[in-house]
Amino acid sequence: MADASRPSRTSPARTVPRNVPMLTEVVGEQRQRAAASKSPPPPQDVDAQTAQVTQAVLGSVLPALEQRISEAIARVLHEQMLGLNARVRRAVADEVRGAVAEALRQPSVFPEGLPPPSRM
Repeated sequence: MADASRPSRTSPARTVPRNVPMLTEVVGEQRQRAAASKSPPPPQDVDAQTAQVTQAVLGSVLPALEQRISEAIARVLHEQMLGLNARVRRAVADEVRGAVAEALRQPSVFPEGLPPPSRM
């Protein structure tokens, strides 16, 4: 029983205005503006004088640089080979010890037992 004299507690339906940007649209526009403002300036042509200076510097530095790089590579390879040599020697010695120990455990090698140590 609704009383006509009393105001309704529900608000009337509001109409949503058209052409109101959504939050994602606004953010997208801001990103586009930010990207446009941060774009790098267009590349400038290198003039002939700068190209000549660059070539002259490279021409004077390149032979010494190639020599230094070659020496650095040789030094590093030498250091690596020293370490590799030691590791290979240890690995070979371990394998020889293991093979000898395994052979000594087989009865067919010395059927009467180990021979007495020789005296020199």
